Amino acid sequence: MDNWSRPFLRSMLSESDGNVSSARFCIVLVVVFSLGWVTALVLHDKRLPDLGAVGGYVTLVCGSLYAINRGATVLDHKSGAAGGNSQN
Repeated sequence: MDNWSRPFLRSMLSESDGNVSSARFCIVLVVVFSLGWVTALVLHDKRLPDLGAVGGYVTLVCGSLYAINRGATVLDHKSGAAGGNSQN
């Protein structure tokens, strides 16, 4: 069984219409990178880094990606609605 056949992974990485969400995929990559980064810092320094700064970085990057995705969706809906009204 491949991972895409699992409903949790499919719902986590796709939009409500079933298309893969690039923003959600990038968010997963940022989180995985950040976990690896913190792990490398802990292994190198033998102590925890400032997790507030790491959390702020992850929040800002993921929030920006999600905002761009939502903004594009809103603009698509508005342009689709405006285009539909002009043809009537």
